[in-house]
Amino acid sequence: MTPVSTVLLLAAIAHPLVRPTEAGPVRGIAQPATKTWAWLGVPYAKPPVGALRWRAPERPVGWTSPRDAAHFGSACAQIATFQGPPSPMGEPVGSEDCLTLNVWRPATKEKLPTLVFIHGGSNVAGYSGDPLYDGAELAARARAVVVSVNYRLGVFGWFAHPSLRTGTDALTDSGNLTLLDLVAALRFVKASIAGFGGDPENITVMGQSAGAVNTYSLMMSPLAAGLMTRAIVLTGARLSKPSEDREAYAKKVFHALLERTGAPSTDDPEAQRALLLAQDTATLLKAASGVPSPGWASADGAVIPKDAAAAIAARRFANIPLLVGLTRDEGKFFVPDTFRVSESERIAAMEGFDPDHPPPAGLALTDLIKDPVVFAERSEQMNQWIVGMVDRTLGELGPKLDRLYVMRFDWAEQVEPWRTILGASHAMELPFVFHNFGRNYFSCAFGRANRPGREALSRVMIASIAAFIRTSDPNTPALGLRWRPWRPEAPSRLVWNADARTVRLSIVAE
Repeated sequence: MTPVSTVLLLAAIAHPLVRPTEAGPVRGIAQPATKTWAWLGVPYAKPPVGALRWRAPERPVGWTSPRDAAHFGSACAQIATFQGPPSPMGEPVGSEDCLTLNVWRPATKEKLPTLVFIHGGSNVAGYSGDPLYDGAELAARARAVVVSVNYRLGVFGWFAHPSLRTGTDALTDSGNLTLLDLVAALRFVKASIAGFGGDPENITVMGQSAGAVNTYSLMMSPLAAGLMTRAIVLTGARLSKPSEDREAYAKKVFHALLERTGAPSTDDPEAQRALLLAQDTATLLKAASGVPSPGWASADGAVIPKDAAAAIAARRFANIPLLVGLTRDEGKFFVPDTFRVSESERIAAMEGFDPDHPPPAGLALTDLIKDPVVFAERSEQMNQWIVGMVDRTLGELGPKLDRLYVMRFDWAEQVEPWRTILGASHAMELPFVFHNFGRNYFSCAFGRANRPGREALSRVMIASIAAFIRTSDPNTPALGLRWRPWRPEAPSRLVWNADARTVRLSIVAE
């Protein structure tokens, strides 16, 4: 441990809820139910507002008195969906002042490994304050310091309009602001986590869905070198787009903005820049809402290598121990057009369903789905597409990695119609990873009947994660079997499953 880390740790032991960071001290809260401490809404960068909109993140302005860290920071600006903070669907929600992170740890004095979680949401939605991602149970059960991160989304995270180009700042000019935010967050964690009793030399990054795609991008980025010790990717692939796609997206958004505001068209870059910077958050979100987002990082050459295949062939990426997961029924999450109800109505049905006290008249599959056969076919098509992307990434990176483990989540013990509609869908593993079975997106899946099996499965999964973030090996006696590393010549994966009462794990060959 460095002298600075030692000073930070000693200060933390003296005042358990007041912890130092590189920007200044923060005062957290005790959580007696989980025997944890938490520090919420900690700024890791300057607010990217005003002249800093669409700029690479800058270090936060320091403070000297303990800053309150009892509440989550604002979600990053987005159009409201079921993946974001509660708000009327389709309306702007959140703020551009959102670059904060959250920290949880057991209420002890021990030094612990660090686990940083990057949420999903297609890089256009989501927030670290989602109850599904609350880190208290995971921190207590894995004996780890757990961190979750907000980062810029959509039009604020992937925007490279020519009028904004500086010509001197390659990072800002890349338009890869989402990824730059995550690099800034990891640098802040690296510099500050010792103050929370976390090990700055043992940082595992765990991303799900878009967060998993971003985790792969961090592995490819030279800017993140030395900031990650290991990685866990849950349903994601290594993806990047040409820089030209990012610019084309920005031009389409600008055109939509002109139509929405009635502003006169102009070819003058200064006028274009002034118009973009003058818009309020909601206007930009609405203008961009009809333009498909690029979704992930562009191969700009500064943040992400222009030729990823060449970089991988030359092993110019983070060769760190990697744990890769997906779910059996990924595709069921991605076929909203097969429902006969709106997204709002579907979410209301899920939130209002009590599996222990289902409605007397029942809830039929066809109350929600237009055609069960079409739903099954479309779900499987999407499933194969997602699995294909994951497998392509395994084939690309797997032979180059020194240590790789692969897993699949199969649990589907819901009552109907949710067993058919959800099953082991995309993101269904998250309540098990975080041991969060309370009120969240998947609450309709969890009742008394399946509680023994699912909670036992969650305990085993967390035990395996705890082993991996310490030793780079997810094996633990709790598994009851030997999980071998993935090899190109003999690929296999561990399957997580349980019936209503008992954990049922297996190893399957691919």
